[in-house]
Amino acid sequence: MAVALGASKISFLRCCLTSITSRSGRLDSVAKVILARIRMPHATEPTILVIENDEDIRRLYTDVLSRTGACLLEAGNPYEGFSHLRKHGISLILTDLHMPGGGLEYLATLRRATSTCPIIVITGLGGGDTIQQACLLAGATVFLEKPIRTRQLLEIVDRFLPCSN
Repeated sequence: MAVALGASKISFLRCCLTSITSRSGRLDSVAKVILARIRMPHATEPTILVIENDEDIRRLYTDVLSRTGACLLEAGNPYEGFSHLRKHGISLILTDLHMPGGGLEYLATLRRATSTCPIIVITGLGGGDTIQQACLLAGATVFLEKPIRTRQLLEIVDRFLPCSN
């Protein structure tokens, strides 16, 4: 049975299946069949990669960012994040700075891995202007200190996220 789906629904299904795969490390047979039959239209939806080691905060970010209509990928550490970068076309990265494997060197490596992708760094480290300048020099596009407001995050993401059409 063939079902006609719009680009955003197809992108959503692909992202869900990809996310399930990245969490479990495997696909069941039904998901494999579905993924094999999904054909992407010419225009693809933007993809946001959220790299955050705290699962509750990562869920909060993905819940907020789901309002953008973009495909969302999650990574619990920088290593998973780099894996997603190799496998998927990422439109925007939202990352924590303070996590195992994180820090300014991680940020600089992330920038080298994706020279044109906007990187939004969110941290609760404090340090004010000093840490902000260091992050911007290391490759961050935007630096935000926790706590952040939902509206503020969505406005910034909207400014940098490419249109889906």
